[in-house]
Amino acid sequence: MRIQNLTLEKYFIKYNTYKTIMTKILGIMLITILFTFTSSYGAGKEIKTVTIKCTEMTCEGCKREITRSIKLLDGIDKIDVNLDTKIITVTFDDKKATETDLIKAIENAGYASEVVK
Repeated sequence: MRIQNLTLEKYFIKYNTYKTIMTKILGIMLITILFTFTSSYGAGKEIKTVTIKCTEMTCEGCKREITRSIKLLDGIDKIDVNLDTKIITVTFDDKKATETDLIKAIENAGYASEVVK
C-alpha cells in the first residue's frame, strides 16, 4: 500500500511484513518438501536381473502369454523373451517381487521354468 503526502512531496511505502515473512516461510517449506520427495524417490529400489529358462516356450503365443503373466507382478521393470534360446530375462525391484514370484507367474501361464544360475 502506498501513501502519498502531497504537501511535503514525500512517499511512504507500507507493506505487511507478516505477509512477506509468511510467504518466505511457505516458499522454504515447499522447496524442502520437494527436495525431500525427489531425493527419497527410488531410494528403496533394489533392481535385480534374473535369467529364466523355459523349454516349453515354442511360439509367439507362448511368449505373449508368459510376458502378460509376468507383467501382472509388482515391481517389474523390463522383460526380454528370446524364443530361439528359450531364455527370459527379467529386470525387477527385488523388494516388490522375487525369483519365486517370477517362476510362479510363468507356471500360472502354463509353462515350467527354472532360474539359470
